[in-house]
Amino acid sequence: MVNNKRYCVVDVCGTLFSADTTLGLVQAHIARAGSPFMRALLWAFSTRYSPVYLAFLLMERVRGRHFFKHVIIYFLRGATKKELEFTAECYLDHLMTYKTQAAVWSRLRVCDGETLVLASASISPFVAALAARLKCQYVASELECSSGKYTGRLLVDITGEKIERLASIIEGGAFGNISTVISDNLTDKPLLCCADKPVVVLNRSKDRMRWQGLDAEYLETWL
Repeated sequence: MVNNKRYCVVDVCGTLFSADTTLGLVQAHIARAGSPFMRALLWAFSTRYSPVYLAFLLMERVRGRHFFKHVIIYFLRGATKKELEFTAECYLDHLMTYKTQAAVWSRLRVCDGETLVLASASISPFVAALAARLKCQYVASELECSSGKYTGRLLVDITGEKIERLASIIEGGAFGNISTVISDNLTDKPLLCCADKPVVVLNRSKDRMRWQGLDAEYLETWL
C-alpha cells in the first residue's frame, strides 16, 4: 500500500521557542518544588557567565560531549511523573506567552495538510506536553524512571539520532515523504537534507555561516 502521508518535522529549542526547554523545565520545577539550597545550587550551575557554567562549557568543547545536560537533569532526581507533568504544563504556558518564535509559528501555517511531528533532544515530559497541546506525535530524549520517580539520569538521549528515532513515527520508514523540516540545530543537518523543503531557523545573523552549502529556506527570527 502506498503511503501518501506527508510530514512536517519540527525542532523545539531555539526553533519553536527561544529557550533551552530542558534547562527551563528544570528551573521551573526547582523554583516550584525545590528547597532553597537546591534553588541556589541550580542558580550557580546554570547562570550564564558563572564560573561553574563556564567550566562546563569549556569541558564540552574540549571533550565534545554534553556534560551540562546530564548534570542539570540530575536536579530532577526524586520528582514523580505527576509532579513533572504539572510543571511541564505550567512551563509550557509561560513559553507560549513569552518565548514563541513568531516567524516559525507563522511558517508552520504553510505546512497545513502535512502531519506534524516534533523531533527534539529536549526531555520527554516537556515535549509530550507540547505534542499533546498541538495534537501531534513526537520523539524526544527519555528520562530514567524507577518506582514512579525520576532517577536524575537520561535513559535515552536522541541528540544526533533523530533520523533513527523518527523511523518509528514515519509510516513505513518512508523518509521521502518528509515534506518540511524546520530546525536551528546544526546536528539536524542530515534530517534537513531529507526534506523537500528544509527550513533553517537563524537566531543570530552570524549563524548563517554555519549552514554554508545547504540549499534551504532561512528564517531570521530577529526581524
